[in-house]
Amino acid sequence: MAEPKVRFRRDDGGNFPAWEQGRFGDLIEVYDEKVTSDCTLPVLTSSKTDGIQYQSDHFGREQLHDITGYNVIPRGYCTYRNRSDGTDFTFNINNLCDRGIVSKFYPVFHTTARCNLYFLMTLMNNEPKTVRKIAMTAKGTGQKVLSFLDLQKIEINIPSLEEQQKIADFLSSVDDIITASEEEVANLETQKKAVMKKIFSQEVRFKRADGSDFPEWGRDVLDNFCEYRRGSFPQPYGLEEWYDENEGMPFIQVADVNDDMSVNPDTKRHISELAKPMSVFIPKGTLIITLQGTIGKVAITSYDAYVDRTLLLFQKVSDELLLDYFKYALFMCFDEEKKTADGGIIKTITKETLGSFVIPLPCIEEQRLIADFLSNFDEAISAAKKELELWKELKKGLLQQMFV
Repeated sequence: MAEPKVRFRRDDGGNFPAWEQGRFGDLIEVYDEKVTSDCTLPVLTSSKTDGIQYQSDHFGREQLHDITGYNVIPRGYCTYRNRSDGTDFTFNINNLCDRGIVSKFYPVFHTTARCNLYFLMTLMNNEPKTVRKIAMTAKGTGQKVLSFLDLQKIEINIPSLEEQQKIADFLSSVDDIITASEEEVANLETQKKAVMKKIFSQEVRFKRADGSDFPEWGRDVLDNFCEYRRGSFPQPYGLEEWYDENEGMPFIQVADVNDDMSVNPDTKRHISELAKPMSVFIPKGTLIITLQGTIGKVAITSYDAYVDRTLLLFQKVSDELLLDYFKYALFMCFDEEKKTADGGIIKTITKETLGSFVIPLPCIEEQRLIADFLSNFDEAISAAKKELELWKELKKGLLQQMFV
């Protein structure tokens, strides 16, 4: 059997035994406790991104249907949803509550004494060969089904229990760093949003260098400050003749606009010469905003590009507005619009609504101070996200070298 590129050693410096091959079913113990309709335990669900959650938190409502036959899952036990619309099946541990229940589509199990729980979960969720093997085991043409019996037959490679523990401890420390980095990003984003509200409500005001006050802010509707239009692209979208990934120009779509008010360094697709006359060119430094998917993501482009119809581009912006200030003011307008939208999500926005957005108008000097101050937040968020991605890539590289 092949050896992993990175191996741990015993505390005395000696080598651990070679890895062995075994079946997943030999490393777990099935837990089979069913419930009746009068059960009062909380209903849980298992999410790829958020782990085990209360179902009411995940779906935004309480359980509405019969729970007879649901599976009990104690704290520290594992589950996965045996049906997937894709090829990924995520295994999660219940660290949320002492006892909960999950639907019959979520088998419940724990590891035996010869297997470390964290090691096995890391192997099943992240080790590329094992993930591919799981995907190939699932059956079905549309929705894939990974039966618990088929899962137990999957062969995996495992080291001794002591080496499992060392691997688990090491990767757990990396996960702790990743979690801390994610929390740092989330905290910075929350702080930025809170500060923006204070600034644009004028609860906080900047002052001149000599300590004197700036003039009172003016206000006017968006239509009086600029012109705007949608981008464009020839139809139907999928034709390969519209694209040229080798020599084509960047083609900005919603997916290329980030939450931190930046555009990806390069776009996912590049537009061909044939498609250019049927799209819209924008020079570097154009203000854009998303109108589909997540509506209201704002950015100023950092390169010449063509832009899709799912974005709005702003032209002939008034000299009364600094573009760097305008993007924050525009973001706040959309943020306010979300408060009146069903579920807090803007489904669509009309030209009349957009044109009537009221833009606060400080003097240019105060606009510059506001833009510079908020840009510092954006830079801090961007740096934190880059560090987070570095740790994620490090973990990915470690997983490729620590498993066989």
